[in-house]
Amino acid sequence: MNRQLSLMMIMALSLAACGKTAPGKDPKADVLTGTGSTVVYYTTQCTEPNADGVRCDKKTCKADAGSDCKVFSDRCTQSGHSYEGNDSAGTCTRGDQVG
Repeated sequence: MNRQLSLMMIMALSLAACGKTAPGKDPKADVLTGTGSTVVYYTTQCTEPNADGVRCDKKTCKADAGSDCKVFSDRCTQSGHSYEGNDSAGTCTRGDQVG
């Protein structure tokens, strides 16, 4: 009985985790939010902070053993910014129309 209960708990927790978006993988998130460096699925670093001190005007991405910069590149262009580079490394620059 305990074994079955344990198995049901593990399955329930696994299914609950599937519905959540992993940190750093939200397809709607603007990659130029935040001025610090982060290591989540790849390494990003704000190289040019915005005057508001909250956002970033230029942020670089460098692939690591866990992931490349493809999602970063996609989010950059989908947010109205420009991306220079490839899936291994690149820079996202704030677009003129985006605050």
